[in-house]
Amino acid sequence: MSSIAIPAPRTSPWAALPVVLAGTFMVVLDFFIVNVAMPAMQTELHASTGAIEWVVAGYGLTFATLLITAGRLGDQLGRRRMFSAGLLLFTVASAACGLSTTPEMLIIARAFQGAAAALLSTNVLSIIGVTYTGPDRLKALSIYGTVLGLAAVGGQLIGGALVEAVGWRSIFLINVPIGIAALALTRRFVPESRADNGSRLDLVGTALITLALVDVVLPLVEGRQHGWPLWTWLCLGAAPVALAAFAVHQRKLHARGGAPLLDPTLFRDRGFSAGLLTQLAFWSGQASFFLVFALYLQQGRGLGALQAGLVFTILAVSYMAASVKATALTTSLGRGAPALGALTLAAGHAILAMTIGLLRSESSRELRTLTAAGILRRHQYSRHPERFEYELTDAGRDLFPVILTLMSWGDRYLAGPDGPPLVLQHHGDHPLAARVTCAECGDPVRHGESELVYPATASYPG
Repeated sequence: MSSIAIPAPRTSPWAALPVVLAGTFMVVLDFFIVNVAMPAMQTELHASTGAIEWVVAGYGLTFATLLITAGRLGDQLGRRRMFSAGLLLFTVASAACGLSTTPEMLIIARAFQGAAAALLSTNVLSIIGVTYTGPDRLKALSIYGTVLGLAAVGGQLIGGALVEAVGWRSIFLINVPIGIAALALTRRFVPESRADNGSRLDLVGTALITLALVDVVLPLVEGRQHGWPLWTWLCLGAAPVALAAFAVHQRKLHARGGAPLLDPTLFRDRGFSAGLLTQLAFWSGQASFFLVFALYLQQGRGLGALQAGLVFTILAVSYMAASVKATALTTSLGRGAPALGALTLAAGHAILAMTIGLLRSESSRELRTLTAAGILRRHQYSRHPERFEYELTDAGRDLFPVILTLMSWGDRYLAGPDGPPLVLQHHGDHPLAARVTCAECGDPVRHGESELVYPATASYPG
């Protein structure tokens, strides 16, 4: 399909790239940056686990379902215009996220962020495609891919630094000045373009795929905390039906000469289908891993937001190192390059899983030892019988400073239990992750400026 390009004022074509990549960086960054801020959000907003999961899922859901439709709007109405609209909406939604006072407000704002991200990001590739040609296009796409990767792995570090320095709201509010600056530069440096024969919108297809995704995401997020009621199973059962209806609609629309969201003929190419499934598996695992691992580092290992972000710096360094060699490896290995990457990723996950398993085993032994010695008392958690809480016995309170030293809390120890009784609740996969509170008032215990408290459910399987 040919495109009609309306040049921007006389400037270098490369002036447009930093502007559109600023938008792309924010979109990818905001999907991952929230991971290290989750505990702080949950504590301040008194949010449930399901609500926190919706902060991530709501963004991804609206982004995924509107992506193709947003691209077609750019073809019809102008790619720069839709990019600008997405950038404006993303900036406003970011401000709403940062000013949210309830979990519901934050979830709704994140959903609008995802819709804006779809408008913005899908038109970036179209703008690059019409602005650059030949080797310049390959160079621009290479830079685009690098920026995406850095935003994904660097989001954890940036988020951790912002959370510890300013607070969790800053991870959203920082988008506001960046968005305003990019919006001001867009009209000057980014050329307008549109397709000379843009495809019509497939609103029925968009509605069906949205319904199918909601039927999967909604019960998976809400089901566990509600005890898996009947409606969750009905939703999961309806998901394949909605997907089948979507597939049938796509085939019929294509047969009539329409423009379906997904062209069914593409799936006749085995390479395309295999590549699509590979990408689906990779990004499904990558996004969930980043979220769970960030929570584990903070709630399970007791790290602060910045410390957790620094752990992800290892990923950023290795990503950059691999990116430098990626082109040469692809040229020499061909289809073997993705297979090598998959094996390396699997090996890394296996080593990490074994390491966490060893730490968990060590944690269980230490807790059993402290309980047998009469220092800790274990009892069932009232709301979840399969979980246990640990509290200090009278003898344990007398020995509290010694216990903290033995448990390797480093310099985060107390001078002595001179006040009311203290409660130590096991909080994660290792005794280092614990919640220390005043038994009478429930306030967290402090040592200097540090709080010996890690927000989340203070009870875990015994």
